[in-house]
Amino acid sequence: MDFADSAYLERVRRGRNADAGTLSFRFHPSARAFLCGGYRALGQSVTPKELKARTEEFSKSIITFCAPLLDGVRTRDMARQLLRSGTAVDANYGSAQRGRSHDEFTARLGIVFDESSEAKGWLDLMQRSALIGETEAFRSLQRESAELTRIFAVSYRTARAKQATKRAEKMKQLRVKSTPR
Repeated sequence: MDFADSAYLERVRRGRNADAGTLSFRFHPSARAFLCGGYRALGQSVTPKELKARTEEFSKSIITFCAPLLDGVRTRDMARQLLRSGTAVDANYGSAQRGRSHDEFTARLGIVFDESSEAKGWLDLMQRSALIGETEAFRSLQRESAELTRIFAVSYRTARAKQATKRAEKMKQLRVKSTPR
């Protein structure tokens, strides 16, 4: 999958505006807990369903990209690591969406952020080591991994802030209940 040709990125290119590159997330009441929604990049918002589709496409592209690299002696180890981290982004994001509580969602979202960051790191290392050629597929994987890493970094930070707010409110309620009247 060439992300540069995807329908989503075409919508993004057409919707470019002054606050390009900003990220924001909003609460989706249909979700049991905060679900990573409302990614705003270049003026477009992405729902959790669209983000799940992006992580699925990213995983498929990683598999396709790594398949020939697994045969090479010099690229095998990096390809295995990239394959593990790149496909874990999709699996763990799906798991986060199915979280039974906000705490579980936040913990799993942290794993998604770690895995997307690791996949980005392996792609960057492959580029620096010059073991593979710079193809459009490789560049699109790099762009998508960088975007997903930014999305999940902000989402994780937002989820942790919400988690802290909930805990503070709960502690405040406990203090009020335990105060003698």
